[in-house]
Order: sequence, then structure tokens, then C-alpha cells
Amino acid sequence: GRAAPPQLEAGARVLLCGLTTHTGLNGHAAKVLRFDAAQGRYTVRLEGKSRVQVDAKRLLPSTAGERCPDAPSLAAPGGLAVHSFAVQGDVLANSTGTHPVVDNDIFFEGCSEACDDCFANHLQACVAICHTGCQTYCKNSKAGIPGCAKNEFWSAMPGTNPRCTWDNNKETSCRRYRQCESKAEDGCPEAYLY
Repeated sequence: GRAAPPQLEAGARVLLCGLTTHTGLNGHAAKVLRFDAAQGRYTVRLEGKSRVQVDAKRLLPSTAGERCPDAPSLAAPGGLAVHSFAVQGDVLANSTGTHPVVDNDIFFEGCSEACDDCFANHLQACVAICHTGCQTYCKNSKAGIPGCAKNEFWSAMPGTNPRCTWDNNKETSCRRYRQCESKAEDGCPEAYLY
């Protein structure tokens, strides 16, 4: 069967409620990125965490100060059945040791975080740029240096590449831009383990 059409718009703020598998995420805020009709789930970006796919009945449209029904605290178990939680990245690990300029408003600790924020705010494809990171195309490349992934920072803007050339000049090269539409298969590099 085909999934029902989405009821939540991209960019909508929601709360995760009624999860029984990852109960620690109940009450956490997220932004809707898109609806996956094939799986009948929404892809959302948890605030300060990764992308996850969640069954629509586990998302509550949110306004400031709202809590999940029957939830005494953010970590309250839900007690409702839930499909397995599809995780894009490690949602349960808290990031420690991020670059000092990471503010999750303009600068983000990774490419996909910057892209998701841009997409959710502008509802269109975006372009990400690495200011400091593990890739050779970053403005301040730390490629090959152990721990470089803990000190990355990225930003993103709506639209396509600014005026650039396909050369090796870091300041003018199109190689430094990463196209993204907030999907699992975007132009962002894979997470590094060092």
C-alpha cells in the first residue's frame, strides 16, 4: 500500500512522543525535513543530534513549552508500540569537543547539520561549505590530522554554488561547495572516525 500524504510541512517543529525503543528521545524537539512515502515515515533533524526517520504517529506538532501528553519529563518512557527507529548517524551519542564557533545557528559541526538547518529554514536545496575540517577542500584543511572531525565547522546557504571555477584554488574552486537537499544521499562527506 501507499503511504498517506504528509500532514506535516518541511520545516515544521515537532516533538518525538510515544517511542518505546529509544525512550530517551521522547519529548525531544526536531524539525521536519521531508516525508518518505515509500517507508511512510518522516525524516526529521533532532535538535543538536542526527537525522532520524520516525512514524508519523510518533510526532506531535510543537510550539514553545509543549510536552508530550502523559509525559512527566523529557526522559519519560512512552509505553506505546513503535516501528524500529531508522537512524542516520549516531543519534544517541552527544557531541563533545566541537569547534568553539559552532553555534547551531550559522555554524554547525558538520555538513549534514548545516544542510538540514538551511533546508528546514528555506525549503529549497542548499550549498554547504567547510570552514575547518578533515577534507582537503576546506578553507582550513586539517586532512589527515587525528581528531580533525571534532573540530570541524560548516555553514550552508540556500541556492546553488556561488560564482566559482573548476580549479584547485581554494578561494575560487567549485570543489569546496557541497550541494545538499537534506537527503541521506547528499553531497556531504561521510563522518570520519578520527
